[in-house]
Amino acid sequence: MIPTTAPRLHDEVSTRRWGIHIGGDTRADDNAAWFRSTSPADGRTLAWCVEAIEVDIDRAVWSARMALRTWAKVPAHVKTRILLAVADAIADNQEVLARHLSEETGKPITQARGEAAMCAEGWRYAATAIQHLDGRAVTNADPTEWALTVREPVGVVAAIAPYNIPLMAMAAKAACAIAAGCAVIVKPSPLSSAVTVAAAEAITMAGLPAGLLNVVTGAQPDVGRWLVEHEGVDMVSFTGSESVGALVAQSCVARRKRYTLELGGKSANILLDDGDVESFEAQLFSAAFGNAGQLCTAGSRVLVHQKHFDRVLAFLRKLVGSVSVGDPADPAVQLGPLVSEAQHRRVHEFVEKAADAGWNVYPAPSALCDAESGCFFRPAVLWGGGSRDTAAQEETFGPVVVLLPFSDDDEAIEIANSTRYSLKAAVWTGDVTRAAAFARRLRAGSVMVNCYGQPIPQTRMPFGGVGSSGVGREFGIEGIAEFTELKSVFVSGHRVGDRHGPARHA
Repeated sequence: MIPTTAPRLHDEVSTRRWGIHIGGDTRADDNAAWFRSTSPADGRTLAWCVEAIEVDIDRAVWSARMALRTWAKVPAHVKTRILLAVADAIADNQEVLARHLSEETGKPITQARGEAAMCAEGWRYAATAIQHLDGRAVTNADPTEWALTVREPVGVVAAIAPYNIPLMAMAAKAACAIAAGCAVIVKPSPLSSAVTVAAAEAITMAGLPAGLLNVVTGAQPDVGRWLVEHEGVDMVSFTGSESVGALVAQSCVARRKRYTLELGGKSANILLDDGDVESFEAQLFSAAFGNAGQLCTAGSRVLVHQKHFDRVLAFLRKLVGSVSVGDPADPAVQLGPLVSEAQHRRVHEFVEKAADAGWNVYPAPSALCDAESGCFFRPAVLWGGGSRDTAAQEETFGPVVVLLPFSDDDEAIEIANSTRYSLKAAVWTGDVTRAAAFARRLRAGSVMVNCYGQPIPQTRMPFGGVGSSGVGREFGIEGIAEFTELKSVFVSGHRVGDRHGPARHA
């Protein structure tokens, strides 16, 4: 039943105990163990989340498998209505979800609102895309012989989601999988578990059939392992680190499961000699420092033609010195804290090692952590090193950019393609022919021309990379198709005797 009025979440951002969400209910056993969700801004306790045990995984898988049976019988137009109601519920609860997200991950509230809005848009696109999961038909010269393809849901999907974009991951994984006819079990990062359960509650209240979306939480690695290895799980959709992604792939191959991986990036943002420098500079902050650089798509390698190098370096030095860093709840703040002390330490060590290796760093490494408390980290620009150095090759996942000069198009392509990551790239030029050439030569899953953000909503286009950036695609009709199996059906209109012997009847 689809609610006639949009359901509202309780505005409980802090100190709530969040159970696991299975079969439409959020609850915890009396003897459940809990882990703490803390604010990266000031270290205070925000919430407590359940540490799932193996029997919880069994219950979630059983719930998902039961839900598959009824979801398969729901007509496509009804599925569309249900998922549109989900999209509306997320939009109506956007402010509450954004505050959860901002408090739990440190994402500035303005960016958190944007992510919540994009989550709603992702469910809305999935709702309409259901109508377009079409196959194709093939005919022979004989009009009574033909073949067709049909797409069928892969089954139960384990969705392993990251901390940096938990609401977007719900749209990319859960919405697309459910639109394809699957049921989903989400395992969020322990750093973004509360907001994920909150989103699941809003989705269930909107009328999504119980069991189609389940959430199991846990801070221990066993929770994810139990889910990936469970014999009742048919596919794994993973977003996270390259090292863990390799383990997921190995496990799925050994068990003959489908999988997709969305891993790291070290994306090149390239300004050619004829590019619009002002437009390029205007988007540098969002490209490199959005979400404190904690995005796999961050344009963390800024490649600039030597004609513009000094100007862009001066601009970046001024930019990193003027960015407002502080309380993520303040709409005027551009950069909140990094998500955890461990991530803060990792990024700081990255910059220190670059300085030790001879890179120029601004501000100095000692000035990047000037807050008395919290995981705050000022943005930094590195220059003066080589394109093959560690600083220019390894993902930082923090507000740090590496500035690299080049002299011609071939050198720019060589530098851009020199890393093992191939997720995203951008080129800025006034020449459409050069733009087309770069789009073809850049090794990346997405190439932007004269922009870094998406002028077309990401939900409508496939997203993903190759090489160490991952396997498969999310979003778009192609992302929904990842959650299906393709079946070929061959049909002959002849009776047996027509082609293979005398007819049985005159």
